[in-house]
Amino acid sequence: LLGLLPAALSTKIGAQTQRPLAIVVVGGMITTLFLTRYLMPVLYSFYGHREPAAEAGHMAH
Repeated sequence: LLGLLPAALSTKIGAQTQRPLAIVVVGGMITTLFLTRYLMPVLYSFYGHREPAAEAGHMAH
């Protein structure tokens, strides 16, 4: 994440092609960090502790 910040903030020669990609990658990494660190535990606490369905063990072969 920190390694792409210079490319995302650069205004020097060649930044016109590298900067948009670096911004997207850094934004995606920050979003993923937020989702996995904060949102996933909340969703797991709501949906992760359900009892399995009674007929889940009777699969057709």
